[in-house]
Amino acid sequence: MQAAANLELTNSDQRLAVSFYDDPHRGQEVRQSDRRRDRDFWDRYNDYIDRAERLCRGL
Repeated sequence: MQAAANLELTNSDQRLAVSFYDDPHRGQEVRQSDRRRDRDFWDRYNDYIDRAERLCRGL
């Protein structure tokens, strides 16, 4: 998981993603935001999820 995060997310992105564990509503706010920065983050976050899944499956 960390290898995928290091490849797809900035350090700032990683801190933001971790914050969702303490405040899931914050994650929902970012996901639904119209702000360009939040949309860009969510695109990178989805890339991270896709890569992590492939790594876990050995693809």
